[in-house]
Amino acid sequence: MSYRQFLVGLLFVLLPLSAAAQSEPTIPIEKVVFFKSGVSYVEHRGQVQGTETMMLRFSDEQMKDVLKSLVLQDKGGGTVGTISYPSQDPLRRTLEGYPLSDDPEGFGTLINQVRGANLQINTAGESVTGTAVSAERRDGPNDAEQWYLNLYSDGTLRSIALDSVQSLRFEDPDLQERMRKGLEAVAASRNGDNKPVRLRFDGTGSRRVRVGYVVQAPVWKTSYRLLLPDENEGEGQIQGWAIVENQTDADWSGVDLTLVSGRPVSFVQDLYEPTYVERPVVSPTSDRPLRPKQHEEGMDASGDSRIEVGGSTSRLDSRSIGGVVRDATTGEALPGVNVALSGAGRGTATDQQGRYEIQDVSPGSYTVDVSFVGYQSAEKTVQKGKSALRVDAALQPSTQEMEEVVTVGYGRDVSFNASLDLDDRLDTSEGSAPTDPTQGVSSAATAAEAGAFFQYQVGDVTLDRRQSAMLPIVTESVQIERLSIYDPSLHERHPLQGARLENTTGRHLAAGPVTVLDEGGYAGDARLSDTPPGDTRYVSYALNQDVQINRNDGGTEETVETGKIVGGVLQISRRRVASQTYTVENDGDTDVTLILEHPRRGGWSLVGPEAEEQTASVYRFRTTIDAGATETLTVEQERTVSERRQLADASRDRLLSYARTGDLPDDVRDALEKAVELQRSLAQTNEDLQQAEQQLQRYRDTQSRIRENMNTIDSETEYYQRLLNKLRAQEDEIEELQDRIASLERQKSEQQDRLDSYLQDLDVR
Repeated sequence: MSYRQFLVGLLFVLLPLSAAAQSEPTIPIEKVVFFKSGVSYVEHRGQVQGTETMMLRFSDEQMKDVLKSLVLQDKGGGTVGTISYPSQDPLRRTLEGYPLSDDPEGFGTLINQVRGANLQINTAGESVTGTAVSAERRDGPNDAEQWYLNLYSDGTLRSIALDSVQSLRFEDPDLQERMRKGLEAVAASRNGDNKPVRLRFDGTGSRRVRVGYVVQAPVWKTSYRLLLPDENEGEGQIQGWAIVENQTDADWSGVDLTLVSGRPVSFVQDLYEPTYVERPVVSPTSDRPLRPKQHEEGMDASGDSRIEVGGSTSRLDSRSIGGVVRDATTGEALPGVNVALSGAGRGTATDQQGRYEIQDVSPGSYTVDVSFVGYQSAEKTVQKGKSALRVDAALQPSTQEMEEVVTVGYGRDVSFNASLDLDDRLDTSEGSAPTDPTQGVSSAATAAEAGAFFQYQVGDVTLDRRQSAMLPIVTESVQIERLSIYDPSLHERHPLQGARLENTTGRHLAAGPVTVLDEGGYAGDARLSDTPPGDTRYVSYALNQDVQINRNDGGTEETVETGKIVGGVLQISRRRVASQTYTVENDGDTDVTLILEHPRRGGWSLVGPEAEEQTASVYRFRTTIDAGATETLTVEQERTVSERRQLADASRDRLLSYARTGDLPDDVRDALEKAVELQRSLAQTNEDLQQAEQQLQRYRDTQSRIRENMNTIDSETEYYQRLLNKLRAQEDEIEELQDRIASLERQKSEQQDRLDSYLQDLDVR
């Protein structure tokens, strides 16, 4: 008998036990709440009688969230007992207490693990009872290696080829039970999506119980159909659908479904996998010699590192791993990102600046797992030393594909209660009317504020496991104005057909795609951002080729508005005006209402014309162009820049340029010209002084050469006398030059004091 055959036989023996476990009662799902942060709250409600154990099943990944968020309630006076679930220990550690190996080499391996056990062996010719001694590989018939069982029976040691064994029975009931539990552990390790969690409720009589938990779930999405009115302005229709997915392991039957627009902070912390702490091994003796210690290099008194994020500083302890998570496309910091540390059993979530810190991390090798809804997960293996470790991440946006979508209506897979009817808006006579997408569709949801969130509630939803559904949540009238929207970043020459939508539904419209229908037919696609009740949004869905727009390159002019001198400081205000002209041609047969979007400049204000509204990035201007007409629109923005200059530190050329600024007041310009004149006189004196000092240096150099020549010739010669006379003549000139230099230095000092005093006290307003 092979090892595989033996295990198959044991599993068939244990099959009734497994079937019994599968028959344990479960609690039906009655409430599901979906959030935009990629999690859902699931609530089970049911009835128990006396002391009863209920069972739910979860995948390994779900277990991490369930253990973090599970809440239970026994409403009839009972108490919640023990919650038990299969261990997530590595299989090798789990099987240490059982007679099984996580990686068996054959049937003989099992026999060697149960040596000393009493066995009943049945072969084709006999039945033998004895004690297992060992199993070994050796050559059999035809030199083929096979396993042999060494069995001690009635004082005799026998060797039996395991290939001839038809059945083997363990005589010890305790060993049978250990074998059964070991096989259950092996089976559980192969089935990561089916972990049973048993919930014990202790009490008497019939009672209602509730079980709730948070698990990861696909983000619920919205899509809309917008039916435009026949006139340029009037009442249209909007139809909104919520797309949800049942990713639980149970069918939904009459579930109360809530769709929440908020994004609460949520993270994953692995509480399922056991964490072991390595303990030191202590020798029983105490006389071992001391070993020398290598001391670490010293740090500053704080003993920490710093993370710089957007100008702010946060401390990172030396036993921590931390960093920043950003969007790889935009570079923006991502808050609420799940960061888990594999190998340490811990995790956290990023703050509003995208920062995270996992504390109390011992030195060693770890894998940092980073995940966030709407982004591709990332992981990085790092080596943590004795100091803080910074690990940054940049996540790439991802597109989540959905499974099969089941449209809510009259099928058996999905059902719900619907009660709201809409009035017909189009002619529905047979054969002539276009399709009305709103007819026969009513909202299944009620809307309500929920603190900082907004939610839709859909009652009595039935949906099979691993199925998706579309639920109508909005079917209302909205106020719509037809118009064209010009955004040069979308198209340089033509505006887009669009509409101004006022949310008069009384409900919050979550962001989503919009299919626009005009006269019962498809007109284009648009996108709608989050729109609270009473707010307005623009949507654009097609190119308007009847209207052409040309824009000039624009330009910027700068003028001086004011200037004054206060305490020797020149203050000049300059006004910069940037303008751009748009030329709009309407070649169509109807008048066009145009919304023109013009970029806003940071730090600039609008001069004209008056904008209908503005956003953080654009001004919106409204204009009407008659059929066949051409109009121009010039947009001007201005910015005032103040310039402050310390006149005492300004050069003469700089003062002269200020004085020649024509837009300055006359008294300011006159004061600057006087300062220029004082500085010019000072500069001339300084130049004369430099020339005198240079001449003095030339005399001294000449005298030095004369003395060197005189030292080399006879003092009685004529040439020596000539050099001596020249030296005496230069001495007189040097004395005169020194007197001039002294006079120029006094003059320079007086002029400098006069200039400083003038500029310091200068005040012209």
